[in-house]
Amino acid sequence: MALYVPTSAGMLHSDNDTLVKLLQNGDGMGWPGDPRMYLAIGVMEKKNRSTGKIVDTGRRYEVWRFNEDGTDTIVGHWHLNERDMIIWDLTRMRSESPGHVDTDLAVDLHNDKLEKDIEDKIIDAKGEMLEHALKLNHDITEGRNVFRGMPGTRDEPKVATDAGK
Repeated sequence: MALYVPTSAGMLHSDNDTLVKLLQNGDGMGWPGDPRMYLAIGVMEKKNRSTGKIVDTGRRYEVWRFNEDGTDTIVGHWHLNERDMIIWDLTRMRSESPGHVDTDLAVDLHNDKLEKDIEDKIIDAKGEMLEHALKLNHDITEGRNVFRGMPGTRDEPKVATDAGK
C-alpha cells in the first residue's frame, strides 16, 4: 500500500519536494508535467515461497495518478537510489517523446535476442558434435584412411557373377 506524502508537510527531503514539483509542473525539457500525479513511498515485501512468511522489506518511490473517474493508478515504482531516473523514465513512457521506447517493440527485440542466442548455442553445439563425429569415423592409420563407421554404410563395388547372366 502506498502512503501519500504531501509536499507541504515537510516529510520529504527538499530534493523530493523538487521531484514532486517536476512531476506536476514538468521539467521544461521532455516531461510536460501532470498536476494529477503525486509521489508516494511504498513498502516492498519479499515473501518466502515455501513458508509464505515475509523475509525482507524495503521502501520504494511510487508515482501515482488521480484519474478522472476518481480512482488512483500506479504509474511506476523505483528503488530509493533511483530517484534521478523517475522523470527520465516517465518521459520515455510518453508516446510523443523523442526518446520513447514502445514497450511491445522492446519486449519483442529482447525476446528475439534471447532466441538468437539460443539458436547460436544450438548451432555451435551441432558443429562441435559433427566435428567430433568426423574425427571418430575417419582415422588416418599408417597412411591409409580407415573408415570406422557402421558396417554396410559405404557403397561396395558390385561384382558380376555368372549366375546373374
